[in-house]
Amino acid sequence: MNEIATRTVTLSERKVNEEGGRAYLASFVGKRAVHTDWKGTKRVGTLELDTRKGWVDRYLLVRFDDGMFARCDSKIELVVEDEIDTSNAAIVAEIKREILADIAEGTVPADVASFSELHDYVDANGYADELVSKREESETWVDFVNAITDEIDAWIRSGMPR
Repeated sequence: MNEIATRTVTLSERKVNEEGGRAYLASFVGKRAVHTDWKGTKRVGTLELDTRKGWVDRYLLVRFDDGMFARCDSKIELVVEDEIDTSNAAIVAEIKREILADIAEGTVPADVASFSELHDYVDANGYADELVSKREESETWVDFVNAITDEIDAWIRSGMPR
């Protein structure tokens, strides 16, 4: 298999339950992922919900082009496409997702009141780092960061609606 860019997503049972259960898992359906078997062999396939009897909607599978499949464990290597969306909307959506994950994991309190207060618990400027770094290849950070942090701050102050 040729080298391809991936990012690892961890899907603990607690995280899945806190993020919305089946709906959260379903958000990964159709995405490409790399599966590594016990021998270290890597194969790319497409994620789908495991609907086998007794396992309904609790786990993800990687289905390969030959029809074979493998059950995913808690760490999934998602294939990162060559074209990464670095728009303000994509960066804002990723920051929201990461903040909610930090809240679910207990790193950030659920009653955090503003973007600046996030810095009491984490390096808030590190959220969506991959997207921001990619965007910086074509635009200066100061030219877009204020609009994004202002939108995140307004979202936090409004109670972080999901």
